Amino acid sequence: MAQALLNEWEMDGPTEQLGDVIRLMERLLDGGSHRQILNGICNLLQQQVPGSRALAGLFQPQSGTLGDWHAPHLPQELLFDLDDYPLPPGSVWRERLESGQATANGDLQRDSGWELLGDALVGAGLRAGLVMPVLSGQGRLLGKIGLYWLAPHLALPREQLALKRATRLARISIEYLQRQQALINDEAAYRELAESTTVPMFVLKGEQIGYVNGATTDLTGYSAAELLTQTPWHFIHPDDRKQARNLLLQAQRQASAGRCEFRLRDKTGAVTAVEAEISPIAFRGSPAILTTLRQTRPSAA
Repeated sequence: MAQALLNEWEMDGPTEQLGDVIRLMERLLDGGSHRQILNGICNLLQQQVPGSRALAGLFQPQSGTLGDWHAPHLPQELLFDLDDYPLPPGSVWRERLESGQATANGDLQRDSGWELLGDALVGAGLRAGLVMPVLSGQGRLLGKIGLYWLAPHLALPREQLALKRATRLARISIEYLQRQQALINDEAAYRELAESTTVPMFVLKGEQIGYVNGATTDLTGYSAAELLTQTPWHFIHPDDRKQARNLLLQAQRQASAGRCEFRLRDKTGAVTAVEAEISPIAFRGSPAILTTLRQTRPSAA
């Protein structure tokens, strides 16, 4: 994904813009919000096209509107005016954007073809614009990005190219953020299911525990906070630790399911023999294993 961002920008401007793309990428990977990412793209676009103003909005498919507008150098009043801009199926702007084509207006005061959008832009002091849709890899409308000028203006080929690159950056970023949100939603649903069962479960990511349910804390005697700050080897019996560690790490490397047996030693020192069922999963976007424990013999001192 990092290389995709760099490839899409195809740097041919000042070299400091490469640093801006890298910082944008770092914000994205570090959990940046739509606001941070789209404002960053707007700033990059304005550096490529001096004298312009960039404006980006996200399509809300549930309501059929454009909202969540971002424009670091345009008045907030314009963003409020455009909030929940209607894009019903069959409308002129919906068809324009879903076609994937750019739409230009060299004089917004004289050409009323941009309807309510044009009125709002003129009210903010803008006189010309060039708009391109942001489409997913499957052609689904994600949003739009536009370049605007304070005087009548016909966009030059290099300005059109810069906007096209910006829409590609936006597509990669928005789809990445949507995938991350889906993972968060899946994890929340998984946690709800795991917490409702009496079967001990924990997620192992590398050598660290990423998640434990309440049944695991009951079995080991350690709190969730304690378990999340140490490796599982801490509560596996020393005589079984090496073999269990090798099996669990191998299951992660090979993304393979399986079973193994070992003895747990709880916080009081009591020993319980368990069978562990191992399932490869993705946890917060990275390979991990879900380990489900079944007690096979009673606890012993």
